[in-house]
Amino acid sequence: MLGIPLKYNIRHLYVRWVGTVMTALGIALPTAVFCAVMALNNGLSKALTETGDENTIVFLRKSSMTETNSSIVRADAPVIEALPGIERDPKTSRAIVSKEIMILLNLNRIGGTASNVAIRGMSPEGRLLRPNVKLIEGEWPREGLTDVAVARNISERFEHCKIGDRLPLGKRDWRVVGIFDAGTTAYGSEIWGDAETLAGANLRTDAWSSVWVRAKPGELKRGEELYNSGAIPKSIMNVTEAADEKSKEPEMKSVLAAIGMIATSRISDAGLSLTLAPKFDSQLKSMEAFTERDYFRKQTDMGSPIAYIGQFIAIFMAIGAAFAVMNTMYAAVASRGREIAVLRAIGFKRRSVMISFVIESTILALFGGAIGALLSLFVNGISTGTTNFATFSEITFAFQVNAQVMISGAIFGGILGVFGGLFPAWRAARQPITQAMRAI
Repeated sequence: MLGIPLKYNIRHLYVRWVGTVMTALGIALPTAVFCAVMALNNGLSKALTETGDENTIVFLRKSSMTETNSSIVRADAPVIEALPGIERDPKTSRAIVSKEIMILLNLNRIGGTASNVAIRGMSPEGRLLRPNVKLIEGEWPREGLTDVAVARNISERFEHCKIGDRLPLGKRDWRVVGIFDAGTTAYGSEIWGDAETLAGANLRTDAWSSVWVRAKPGELKRGEELYNSGAIPKSIMNVTEAADEKSKEPEMKSVLAAIGMIATSRISDAGLSLTLAPKFDSQLKSMEAFTERDYFRKQTDMGSPIAYIGQFIAIFMAIGAAFAVMNTMYAAVASRGREIAVLRAIGFKRRSVMISFVIESTILALFGGAIGALLSLFVNGISTGTTNFATFSEITFAFQVNAQVMISGAIFGGILGVFGGLFPAWRAARQPITQAMRAI
């Protein structure tokens, strides 16, 4: 015997349109929350994973996760500047190297609570390393002056961050002279100033937080090829000897950037093996190097606590929605005893009846899921901010609702329908024909 026609279920949902709409709205709400959580994750990930260039390298102290807990002794910075393979500014012929300092400043949000904001002090070459950051108002901070430029997102969210305002930092007040736009990148959550001036005002004159450089195009790729071919000795990797080569791999990759810049000029024309100068060997071993993109990509885990909380709420709301579907389907079973009896009497098997009711609840839930996915569009593009748990500073981002989020929301609703309709469908299928026939 064939299954019960699909139009039977669709017609019933249409006839009982009030219950259909109310149940669909009950499913739409947790689906919208689920989509909003996914949109939040997308926004956070986009703010970090889209930041960076594969040819820009950041040097940190070994085992430091971020710039806020890194410290590179000033005497070691020239060693990095002397690395071969660094690109030079065509206008000044200076190596594109920026010695930088990262400081956290606690500021009050406009009409809200306080939060830490990252202030980046950089060398003049620092802006060359971030060409996608554009000045939209005022001017850039000048060397030796207590001037700062503020990201537009921070300017819109925090007090004393408009042009002409003054920020209390260290022993001085800093004047806001410019507003810049960093798009959706992590730099859109920062304040920029002169590195030397910031270091002096905060008594940080003994070390830098990080050193950023721009490698020549193709330099890193060549370094990787040299390493893979065995031309680079293991001694450069600064790893403890271990029998298992796999245990060395993560640390090897972490200094691959430095290898790339050292490698090219250290291989002689005769094809001799790489020989590392003692000054590089001793001083670079205290550092780790990452491409800019990989450095920010490591911080995507900071969104996990927020995502877990959102998912926790969505799960509880989903349980409630599943019960709403279940109640609707139980009511449908109770009111359709005659129909079930007729279906069984004319030869439809229990399995067909059960599948039919599960399909009906799934259609209902998919309809609610689609509504919830559409509701989530209202948060798309809304800018907000949260704490970056890697740096414990503010990071701004915008909710990103895309096709994947909406499809996932509809599927989420469909799953609710399957679980919510399963037990009522089983009850309808197990109902004895004789009992159902008495209702006729």
